[in-house]
Amino acid sequence: MPARACDFCHSPERFEEEYLETYFPKAFVSIEEYFTQMCPDAIATSLGSIVELLGQRTYYYYKNHRQNFKQGEYWDNIVEQCKIVGDYLERARVDIESGSVLVPQSTIFFDYDAMQESKQLLSVFHENGHKAHFDFYAFYFDYNVKLFNEGIGFCLLSQAYHYSKELERLVEKLRGSSYEASYQEVVKRSKELISLLRSRLGIEELQGSDAKTH
Repeated sequence: MPARACDFCHSPERFEEEYLETYFPKAFVSIEEYFTQMCPDAIATSLGSIVELLGQRTYYYYKNHRQNFKQGEYWDNIVEQCKIVGDYLERARVDIESGSVLVPQSTIFFDYDAMQESKQLLSVFHENGHKAHFDFYAFYFDYNVKLFNEGIGFCLLSQAYHYSKELERLVEKLRGSSYEASYQEVVKRSKELISLLRSRLGIEELQGSDAKTH
């Protein structure tokens, strides 16, 4: 699907200047106030801006200055912000005719004809050669690793197990990217560490979400 001229949409530059650089951003505001009025190409560029801000100037997402900023205190919130964006990326679809982005509230009640006449936003990113979603999912993965490691380090089995499952889910989003091979190794290692922690705690098996915190 070729990139379309889109006079109707917010520009990535406007999103960055008016929102990311002016306010303390919130993922739901980025989506509701900006992404909903963007074409796929603009969303991809803006997604890259979010990852760049969180990755290189994490403090600026939350505070005006770096002083006394402790990144570890924000790991959970960063993952929460990423989850909101990730949910949006997975639900959003692009109308084939107009190029506008649609976000069904529920696929159960989403109009079947509209579904047939649209494509997944992530598929359009692939077709248009965008890589920003890979950078986003890699960043999201990295922060899940931090919380997984925290669980392992403090022998919090339920936390470690939860984030190990998130790593398994997120690595699927990196298929076909330059991240795939190395991140698959991280997933493999996370499973080994879960097994070691389980043995250390004397727990034979994990029963899904029934794993207990120790």
